[in-house]
Amino acid sequence: MMTMVYSAGALAVTLLAMVYLGLIDPKRGRVFATSTSKWLPHSRFAGWALVLLPGVALILAGQLSAFLIWFGAATVASWGMAVRPPRRF
Repeated sequence: MMTMVYSAGALAVTLLAMVYLGLIDPKRGRVFATSTSKWLPHSRFAGWALVLLPGVALILAGQLSAFLIWFGAATVASWGMAVRPPRRF
């Protein structure tokens, strides 16, 4: 039960960071003819750190099964985000 709680929490942080990276990516904005978000600070390092830190935290906590669940779910979620074009406002 705790494995699912750990992996769901880590996945939530990772998905928020992936959305952030998608909003500030200038290449994605050019391809889909949208502008990057002007109200967000543009720090790719911070975005990638937030994407990967939950996995490191799971490993350091000794939750290896939660890490594997997080890793697989984050991979599938990133594929889903890449396939879907952004909404135009």
